Amino acid sequence: MESKNKQILLELLHDMEDFARLNWLLIEKTLAPELRIILLKTLKILRRNIMYRQFCKNYKNFIKLNNTGLEKNEYRLKIAESIKGLVDLEIYRKWKENNDIRYLEIENIVFEIKRRKDIFHFKSFSWELEGYGFEARKSDSADREKLEEQLKLIDILLGTSYWSDNTDNVDK
Repeated sequence: MESKNKQILLELLHDMEDFARLNWLLIEKTLAPELRIILLKTLKILRRNIMYRQFCKNYKNFIKLNNTGLEKNEYRLKIAESIKGLVDLEIYRKWKENNDIRYLEIENIVFEIKRRKDIFHFKSFSWELEGYGFEARKSDSADREKLEEQLKLIDILLGTSYWSDNTDNVDK
């Protein structure tokens, strides 16, 4: 049994994308207690930036889904386009250098993500954004309705709805 547990652990660590998708019950049922402790400590170390990377992948899948055929949704694409600076660090930096209004909008979104980290599933994500250098600043002139839609979309993109496994039927 211990050999099997070691093999499972090595397979999990080999592919962090799959590792991030596993839930606690699977780990608890398949690993011996001492390996669970090692795995959880390793997860804490390696987990950094997984949420941000998955968010970026989900964003791209979301764009593909909402940009195709009958499913094309202009409103959703407009909201998604407004958060593109969160997904593409180069765009974010250009907006910052040019003091683009979209940079100020991203700052406000990051501010709201940090402020609402306990309402949505934003706690880890807010830390990762900070690690990537995203700045948070409140804007009193922000369109509140648009902001709410942006935050809802970000929350959805942090989930599993747009993982590539769920969007494989999208025309590429």
